[in-house]
Amino acid sequence: MKITLNQKEYKLNFGVGFVIALDKQYNTELLDIEFGTGVNTMYMRLQSDNPSALYEVLKAALVGQYDLTETDFDAWVDSLESDEAYTSFFKELLTNLETRRQTGRLIANYKKVLNDLEKNQAKKPTSK
Repeated sequence: MKITLNQKEYKLNFGVGFVIALDKQYNTELLDIEFGTGVNTMYMRLQSDNPSALYEVLKAALVGQYDLTETDFDAWVDSLESDEAYTSFFKELLTNLETRRQTGRLIANYKKVLNDLEKNQAKKPTSK
């Protein structure tokens, strides 16, 4: 997956650097052990076409290549030819996150936990 910024094309990387960049921003602590939750947090936020989440994901995917600024991001969004192109980018990004080696398993585990929680909620008796 690629993006063009200031007339130059960049490949978005969803490897360990991407995961680390997001985990630095989003983590939780349990029993004095810190767990990175960056990929899962961004995956959830991207479901609603959240531009702030898209900015953070692109910034992390460009680590080491390009220091994405909000101004650059706004210019890129404005350069897209339509709202459909914008929402299509979100869909393609989500597909990439779901299928890449470094992020796919994180998202699959996240979806499994959510599914298990939903099943447990459905099993709880309702109070009258």
